[in-house]
Amino acid sequence: MDFKIVGAQSAARGLKAGKYYMIVTIPQNFSHNATTLMTKRPSKMVLHYETSAGHNFTATKMTASAAKAAAQSVGEQVTKSYAQTMFTSIKKLGTGLTTAAKGNHQLAQGSRQLTVADQKVAGGLKTLAASSVKLTNGEQTLTEHLQTYVTGVNQAQAGSQQLTTGWTNCYRSLSN
Repeated sequence: MDFKIVGAQSAARGLKAGKYYMIVTIPQNFSHNATTLMTKRPSKMVLHYETSAGHNFTATKMTASAAKAAAQSVGEQVTKSYAQTMFTSIKKLGTGLTTAAKGNHQLAQGSRQLTVADQKVAGGLKTLAASSVKLTNGEQTLTEHLQTYVTGVNQAQAGSQQLTTGWTNCYRSLSN
């Protein structure tokens, strides 16, 4: 047997004339239907064949066997392609899961670093708050001591004026 690719009209004329024993028609949606195997509603992959049963008994038997073999061969090829696609997808999935695991590990490390940084910031804020209280207390103490100093300076000035007045009065008394 020999296979030839011909147009639909030429194939029909050749079959009718006894030139061809069988016509195998591959529908336009055959390849698309092969891609629907994993969908919710997979489409059937159907090869259409037509034989010239009235011309030759032997040819009829041969074409029936050929049609069965062609269908089986196509089925095997589709299964092989499907298996290759699945293995490729599984390999990609494995690579993706590995990448995701690495990313998850990096996120966990980043989260731990963030926790440590948060703890340092919290410690720093506590120290700052304590320092602010000490600074406020120190400011109050400084203000109180400064007021005491100013009062002492005022008293010393007043005492100095009294002393100066007393000496001046004493000098005048002695001079007279």
